[in-house]
Amino acid sequence: MESGEFDTLLATLDLDFKLSTEKHMSTKAWIAKQKKREALVIKFAEVRRKLKKEGNFAALANLPRDSSATRSRRRCQITGRPRSTLRKFKISRHVLREMALRGLIPGLKKASW
Repeated sequence: MESGEFDTLLATLDLDFKLSTEKHMSTKAWIAKQKKREALVIKFAEVRRKLKKEGNFAALANLPRDSSATRSRRRCQITGRPRSTLRKFKISRHVLREMALRGLIPGLKKASW
């Protein structure tokens, strides 16, 4: 899912859901820093690939640190939480549980046996 889709989804959610996810929110500064890192990774991806292929590690060291893909971190698209993020849904376990219980994720329901 694209980030625009999540923004649309957030706009349609009720206030109770927003309040329940706020306690798991990361700071806006961390979210902004992560977006800046993602932009740098995209910007320098081809340059880094070329320098690695040539073996020019001195020039590679002169590039910005945040242009390395390993420095970026998967975060929840809704709350920005850095840990326990599910790759398939791109959201944290807390948000996934809330959305599943409200029936917002098709085909996902609480297990019982």
